Amino acid sequence: MMHRFKWIFLVLSMMLQSCETQLKYLPDTLIGSWKSERALVNVRDRDTLHSKFRFTSDSIYIQLDFKLPKTITGLIGLGSFKTETIFQNQGLPHRVSGISYIVSCGDVTKLFANDPLNAKFIELWLMPQTHPDTLHAELRCKQYWDAFPMGSFTFIKKSNYVH
Repeated sequence: MMHRFKWIFLVLSMMLQSCETQLKYLPDTLIGSWKSERALVNVRDRDTLHSKFRFTSDSIYIQLDFKLPKTITGLIGLGSFKTETIFQNQGLPHRVSGISYIVSCGDVTKLFANDPLNAKFIELWLMPQTHPDTLHAELRCKQYWDAFPMGSFTFIKKSNYVH
């Protein structure tokens, strides 16, 4: 019986391990200043009276600056962030999942004027680069175990260096 418990504990602990590995250095291909085209985003909030989700939409752009060794700053609509937290996706291979890196932006304030949430925990899910001057990403709002997809963005590299 004790032997079975050890195996169950081992399997459960392996399943609960994170599928992401934090990077020590930024990949060379990301270093520089990037700006997206304007795109539609959806902010989800909960109507506490009825426990139903409500959605508010508007269009925003995102600007990202990747600096060595591992600093990422940016503007997401009206909100801004600074972080050193970028993960390499270790779950399914990026050929299957479509995600290479995850930038944890942390709490970001309102993205647009009528955004119903004063702050939200934001992640950018970066897709594999197919061209050195183009980057595709999904904007995600992390709530509990859920990573709600808010919108998709295409970035163009504006410079290889950030001052």
